[in-house]
Amino acid sequence: MLQHLGAGDAAIFIYMTHQNDGNAVALGKLPARRTAAGIDYNRAVLLLAILEKRAGMLLGAYDTYVNVVGGMELDEPAADLAAVVAIASSYLDKPVPNGMAAVGEVGLSGEIRSVSHMEQRLSEVKRLGFTQCIIPAHHAVDLRARSTLELLPVRNISEALRLLAQGK
Repeated sequence: MLQHLGAGDAAIFIYMTHQNDGNAVALGKLPARRTAAGIDYNRAVLLLAILEKRAGMLLGAYDTYVNVVGGMELDEPAADLAAVVAIASSYLDKPVPNGMAAVGEVGLSGEIRSVSHMEQRLSEVKRLGFTQCIIPAHHAVDLRARSTLELLPVRNISEALRLLAQGK
């Protein structure tokens, strides 16, 4: 399943294939393959682990390929939420709604943390043609009055995935 989600000037593409039944070692099969291009491999694996633990997604049985298009490198935590939503989208076979972006850092407990320069980030998201953006709830009150985007505040990945399921 191929999914993408815009994050600033970059788009994150996720391709997942079901590789085994989750008992790779016991059955003598190879463990699921993980690759990351344009995003730190260890950060991608960490986000997969957070989704498994905090959202109950059994991603260990899937090969996962994370790619940031255009040769860009995303080296800041503000792209975490976009990657998590894109991975969940692929796993759930539920496309990210057109016009949706996401900006926020994801903590180990699944909480969505604030990031710096949110106004500038949202301005860029709007300039790129997005109409709505999932953001950390901490920013919602301050930014709602100043943004022409539909802001979708979330406190944790469960709330973000609920928005995805609702097709918001």
